[in-house]
Amino acid sequence: GNPMSSIMFGTNNILVNSNTSGDFLLAADSATTNYYDVNTITFDRNTPSWTFQVGSNNVLRLAKAGALFLRVNNAGNTCIIGQGANGANGTATGAGFITAGGSVVNTPGQLTIINDTTGSSSTQNWDLDSQIIDNGTGAVTLVKAGPGFIKLRNHNSYSGGTYILQGRVQLANELSGSGTLPDV
Repeated sequence: GNPMSSIMFGTNNILVNSNTSGDFLLAADSATTNYYDVNTITFDRNTPSWTFQVGSNNVLRLAKAGALFLRVNNAGNTCIIGQGANGANGTATGAGFITAGGSVVNTPGQLTIINDTTGSSSTQNWDLDSQIIDNGTGAVTLVKAGPGFIKLRNHNSYSGGTYILQGRVQLANELSGSGTLPDV
């Protein structure tokens, strides 16, 4: 099928429903930086082991108060945003970037990650391999909500702080760099 970028606009809310299967792509790898704006993305897939491939040099930019929502009500899912295939982790190279603040560069934003899965172990989680970055000079704040587990696996450089409302966050830093978690 077509990459998700073909339906993305700054005011859209996208639902990836349970009728989709396999991995899916934001946009193909690129030699230059490309921004793809969307308000929110909801993943409503009970299918375990899938990857949303952002693509090398691609930036998934959510709204000023944008969200990524994994709305799954069962345990046993491992899902990846970044690189890799079939829910298996990829590498830092090509994992792409995630930010918030809307389509105007240098605007601060809040990135809310909501994981509603009921699994409680590190093998039943939502891995974010893409780097979370500021929107130009606009600070991005990360908010974790929902009972599910998320794992931040890359060197993230967002500067707006981190708020954990529910669930768990694992800072794996397994891919590259020696980053720290900004203000929790």
